[in-house]
Amino acid sequence: MTSRIGSPTSRFVCAVLLAVLASGCTGPSKPRKAAGRTSVAGSTLEGFARRSRSTVNKVRKYLAASEAYLGEGSPASAIRCAHEARRATSSTQLRAQADYLLGKAHLGQLELALARRYLEKSIDGLKAPEQQESLAHLIVCLRMLKKTSEAASMMARLKAPGDPRIQAILNAPRPRMAERKPPKAPSIAGIGSLPPRPSTAGGRQLPHLQVLPRSGWSAKSTIKSRTTPMSKIFRMTIHHSGEPGGVSATSKWGSGREILRIQRYHQRERVWADIGYHYIVDRAGRVWQGRPVSYQGAHAKGDANRGNIGIVVLGNYSYKKQTLSRKQRDSLKLLVLKLGQYFSIPSARLYTHGEILPGHTTCPGPHLTVYTRALRTELKRHQAASRRTQELTSATTSSKKGK
Repeated sequence: MTSRIGSPTSRFVCAVLLAVLASGCTGPSKPRKAAGRTSVAGSTLEGFARRSRSTVNKVRKYLAASEAYLGEGSPASAIRCAHEARRATSSTQLRAQADYLLGKAHLGQLELALARRYLEKSIDGLKAPEQQESLAHLIVCLRMLKKTSEAASMMARLKAPGDPRIQAILNAPRPRMAERKPPKAPSIAGIGSLPPRPSTAGGRQLPHLQVLPRSGWSAKSTIKSRTTPMSKIFRMTIHHSGEPGGVSATSKWGSGREILRIQRYHQRERVWADIGYHYIVDRAGRVWQGRPVSYQGAHAKGDANRGNIGIVVLGNYSYKKQTLSRKQRDSLKLLVLKLGQYFSIPSARLYTHGEILPGHTTCPGPHLTVYTRALRTELKRHQAASRRTQELTSATTSSKKGK
């Protein structure tokens, strides 16, 4: 029996129907969260940054992506985005924010020397409260480095040491240096030789690269008592030799004499174990073996040498000095791709000397710095293609087994 519109039953049914229609087909909506910043994934923000046409927006998105990656526990991705932001801006404040994020990321990876440099650079350019937070992270870094007096002087600069945010940074549990796993031996056992086989990270083959031996430049013996064994390799750094007048030699003999001169300077004046670099690219595009890869280099500074392959291009590529020849560009590109493939070094871990030691040097000059950016893109593209090749090979193998 149908009920009339005016009856109590009909009025109840209509009220229920109106409530359902108002709330949608799945029922009443959940109460809205309080207004605030939504959590966006670092990869999403990084994608926004790449597509942004405005330089300022691009930089801000990269900074936001770096911060998001830190929150997700991905310091390597955070470092990549912070470097992109730093390279794209000349703003003191934005560069300081990038330095702050780089400092935090390197601190999380226990790269204390790098963390200290970036945090120290960031402080003067930041505004409160980020400035105080950067100071707090720097204090933690100095304490881990056993720099007690320096940490105490930084504590005096904290305006509100009892602030909950500052206390959270200062008292957060940090991994001890002794708890870190012992470094693995480098994959390349032969001095300077690059094996033809690809790494397990990808199956794409690269052209043969001839690396001229140490005997070709009459290298003096490595002073073993001054060496440090190379840890697991995870980055590489590009330099120029930076002679005031540049390097004009293009013959094997002339290049060999120049490399030997550098080794003598490093061993006698700097009191190093050997030439500081692992690979040398001469003006004719030849690649020479330098310090054995089994030993840590002396091309960066302190902790920045750890797991870091040093590559030097002979010549001076500062402003209005020399420019790279086509052969140098091609050889340097192939060397970087081979090292990146063999050791699975991500493109974000390819540095210039000025990037890994910001504020300390202009090496390797603007021309080579710009080319290094192009090499990062090329390395990333090559590694992505290698992964796709490996995935396709794995899928084909699985399909054949299934049959």
